[in-house]
Amino acid sequence: MISPTPKPTVLIVDDEADIRLLLKDVLAVRYHILTACDGLEALEYLGETDGAVDLVITDLRMPRLDGIGLVEAIQQHYPRTGVLVISAHGTADEAVQALKSGAYDYITKPLPADLREIYAKCERFFRTQAL
Repeated sequence: MISPTPKPTVLIVDDEADIRLLLKDVLAVRYHILTACDGLEALEYLGETDGAVDLVITDLRMPRLDGIGLVEAIQQHYPRTGVLVISAHGTADEAVQALKSGAYDYITKPLPADLREIYAKCERFFRTQAL
């Protein structure tokens, strides 16, 4: 019997518990989900899993270590891990900075009601990685 392919691991990083829970509930259908409340906790997970996280979805504005700092740390230490940035307060400059720092893509809050845009961006990332 062939074992099923394991689900990709996605780490959701946001200081708002309701956003983490919403994304976890929706994305858990297709992905193995971990959550962290800020960038430092996310880096701890990445260290504990030896970089086995496939994609990080992170807010930009968080205490202790913000999203840009997290993107830069991931690019330096875990370059195979993708990053998708989300922000409610984001400006065009922040989006450009996130992309220049190595983020794969950028989504603004409030999150779309059906979350299809987030699924599409996640799936696009995983298809690109497979190539």
